Amino acid sequence: MAPNPTDRPKVTQKSSGSQIFVDGDEPIKFFLQQDTGQTFLAWLSHKIEEHGGIVVSTVPIKGYVLIDPDTEKGSRLVERWQVPDKPNRHVVCYTFVRACIIAGQRIPPSTMKDIHPFFKHHNMPVEIFLHASLDSTASRDIAIEIEKAGGVTETTEERARVIIVPRKSKQEAVLFKDLTFRYEHNPDKFVEDLDWVRNCLAQKKYENSPPMRRNMGGRRPGSARTEYTAEDDENLVKYIGRRIPNAALGGRLGNNLYIELTDRAAEYPWAQRHTWHSWRNRYKTRQLIFDVAIDRWLQANPQPEGQKGQMLFVRLPAESMNDEPEGAANDENAAPSMPRKRNGLPRKVNDKTSETTESLSLEPPPAKRLRTAEDTREER
Repeated sequence: MAPNPTDRPKVTQKSSGSQIFVDGDEPIKFFLQQDTGQTFLAWLSHKIEEHGGIVVSTVPIKGYVLIDPDTEKGSRLVERWQVPDKPNRHVVCYTFVRACIIAGQRIPPSTMKDIHPFFKHHNMPVEIFLHASLDSTASRDIAIEIEKAGGVTETTEERARVIIVPRKSKQEAVLFKDLTFRYEHNPDKFVEDLDWVRNCLAQKKYENSPPMRRNMGGRRPGSARTEYTAEDDENLVKYIGRRIPNAALGGRLGNNLYIELTDRAAEYPWAQRHTWHSWRNRYKTRQLIFDVAIDRWLQANPQPEGQKGQMLFVRLPAESMNDEPEGAANDENAAPSMPRKRNGLPRKVNDKTSETTESLSLEPPPAKRLRTAEDTREER
């Protein structure tokens, strides 16, 4: 039997100290299976007494016998003490105590039939946080079932191993996605929905949903490479020619040009032979050849600039970016213009950098001569 942490924070106080285990004015008697560990026995005894019950050393005629059904001794206790002539004695799993506390009342012993504590990880109870976005009634009902199956629901989002979030509505789906993304890199935290809890309870097995596998794209390792054909190149020439007829404006190496090519399968079925990365790389590695072929195609198929279907991301000519008023250059009384940075602040003019590129030499500067001992003697 796995001991429960005794330092777990209490998130809810609705049942703390309530007299759940009292029948009239008499405390209900509990007998505990003794081979479950002293730490666990002390914790469980405290919970029983905190809520009005009493732990006894002999099996009561009227009361509860708490066992661990996953042990051999627990199975023997069921056979020995759950007898028809003692209808007021109930042999149940130890999780009965926690389930009653969460419910705020004693639950029927019949609901504990065939219960096994399977919400375990490394032989410790799995802490399951029920998100505040859950309906209060649904949250309470599912918490009772989780506690009966050995889980712990009185925890926080930070401590919990599993976070339960609804995702039926659009808003809930967004929340589920956000939490999944937040904890995606944490191998010890999982975001699940209510259907996952129901599946675990139905199968009586704790198992987190496997991570979602994503398409890696590209060619599968070991698969045959799809070679480019002359028809592929011809189709690419026509596509680029229609989309970006003016190479001077740039954009032929942009990702979006090729992403749109492969995304529009209905318009360009031929493009599905390769990935967009591959199409882009095809143009990039043969750019000069493609540009000549595109110009030749454009001579036979002129594409008026700005027509529908072109990528209209244009670069403004350098002179149109000059915000100097017309005539200012010819105004003798105008103050000399200062070169400006991109943020609009003036910068100092370096006379050396104002020289034309024609005056700059492309020859490397002469190497400095290393000083030798003889040079030192001469200086002395």
